[in-house]
Amino acid sequence: MEPIGETTFDLVIAGTGLAQSLLALALSREGKKILHVDKNAYYGGSEAALSLQDAHDWADSVGKGSTRFSDATITTASDHSSKLGFSRSYSLALAPQVVYSKAALLPTLVSSKIYRQLEFLAVGAWWTYQKNGQEDGELKKIPGSREDVFADKTIDLRSKRALMNFLKLVTDLEAYGEAMETWGEKSFEEFLTQEYKISTSLQPMLHALTLSPQSAAQTKTVFALPRILRHLSSIGVFGPGFGSVIPKWGGLAEITQVACRACAVGGGIYMLSKGVSDIALVDEDGVSSIKLDDDQHVKTRWIAGRSDDLPMQEGQRTAITKSITIVDSALKRLFPVIADGAPPASCSIVVFPPGSLSIADSISTTPVYLTVHNSDTGECPEGQSVLYGSIAGIAAEGKQWLNQATRSLLASLSLDKEAEHILWTLSYAQVENTKAENIEEGPVVEKSQIQFSEASTDLVFDDLVLREVRKAWQQVTGKVNGFMEFEDREAGEYDEDEI
Repeated sequence: MEPIGETTFDLVIAGTGLAQSLLALALSREGKKILHVDKNAYYGGSEAALSLQDAHDWADSVGKGSTRFSDATITTASDHSSKLGFSRSYSLALAPQVVYSKAALLPTLVSSKIYRQLEFLAVGAWWTYQKNGQEDGELKKIPGSREDVFADKTIDLRSKRALMNFLKLVTDLEAYGEAMETWGEKSFEEFLTQEYKISTSLQPMLHALTLSPQSAAQTKTVFALPRILRHLSSIGVFGPGFGSVIPKWGGLAEITQVACRACAVGGGIYMLSKGVSDIALVDEDGVSSIKLDDDQHVKTRWIAGRSDDLPMQEGQRTAITKSITIVDSALKRLFPVIADGAPPASCSIVVFPPGSLSIADSISTTPVYLTVHNSDTGECPEGQSVLYGSIAGIAAEGKQWLNQATRSLLASLSLDKEAEHILWTLSYAQVENTKAENIEEGPVVEKSQIQFSEASTDLVFDDLVLREVRKAWQQVTGKVNGFMEFEDREAGEYDEDEI
């Protein structure tokens, strides 16, 4: 193989985040010369999965080059550190997103044939935390179907009728369209209160299904209704009682690694700990000169990546505070049987509505989300759980609310001295570019450069990623159809244990 400095590549991909890795997969059978580099020493970028030692190294590196993360701190309970497993027994996800069963990602993984190297687990119960008094609170399981609504003895008959009328709306396309036209730009709280007379005690359950980072009063109906429709219409697609899944072994990171291996089998060249430091202008033949971190230059017809991986100008950004907490309990109560014949759940979602948490004289004004993964995910040893926290806002305040939510959850599960069950916590802030309204879906393409949107801070996988990758694939190949549609490789072309 000729040296990379003497090769003119069809494409240089910067970063091994999900969008870049899926593009590498899409091009893996196109016969293109691809160089895939990453400034990090690990795969996945903003969607990486980290061992304990990797997480400590990552936290130390935050602020020394990354513009996506900041304020990373790790707290270890020294009195209980012996309960932690060895470093590689953890696979802690920076992007623990749930994937709805109707997401376009899943059939794409099937048509590209890499589904055989992936395993998905069911997302089970959704819960809201309700304050009972000054200090105590309890968990309320969100009904997952009409049958659950009727069976719930804590909901009075009048409220059940209101809920059933609302549920009819999201399955009646004509009524749905009329509601969006009339109420779309108004708050979801107004819509539920004025149009459906749903009590304030039940509204948090519906708002929880939107996974909105803002309160119901700040969330527009045009945002909330499609998400509730997505949630309800996804239940039962893959089996009774559940409507979403998560990838095993570290969330989206597992998809990035499998996709990159597929590109490597197709002839792609991979180089970690090597990023892009400069991009020269396109010459008259349409070839750019790319400078890597070690001052090595390579030539390419296209270069693709996110702004954090390329020397590109960034726009305004929004922030969210996250946490990853390891607790020494299986939290079995959070994982009840979903339904008869359903697979066991490995993920549950707990929502703390605005006003349900308090610190000193302060009351929470935005929702706090905890996505709970048990050991079946392969992310922690048996008998432990990983809690992924998320709240909109700056890190200083966000970390306090996430810590309070974690303690409140453990207390509501009757775990005495809840703080002693917390073994390890990583807290940090993540930012993403603010998307302009009505922006055309797709990557930014300028001359030979393709810039993907930043990794989403949403708790749910967004098919926008796949649409961006498709358009990038079309730019590089000149094709319109055939995206991610692969035949099985012939025997001997690769070892299934390697990809």
